[in-house]
Amino acid sequence: FHLYFNHAEASLLAARDAVARSTGVWLFDFFYRPPGSDHPMTEVVVHSGFSALPEAELSRALAEFMRHLEAG
Repeated sequence: FHLYFNHAEASLLAARDAVARSTGVWLFDFFYRPPGSDHPMTEVVVHSGFSALPEAELSRALAEFMRHLEAG
């Protein structure tokens, strides 16, 4: 599925990388602005690696990602 954001791609990448460094969880591979859209997006791909990740750990990583965006 796709997620759209109201942040610059550079801010999204910085937040993603900060979360990966602090938690070891890689949330998103890329962000881009689709043609005709004013908002960057990413594609969320759920694969077998996610089933091994405890839900609480994923929730913490997503919350940290959002905190980075809000602080930036």
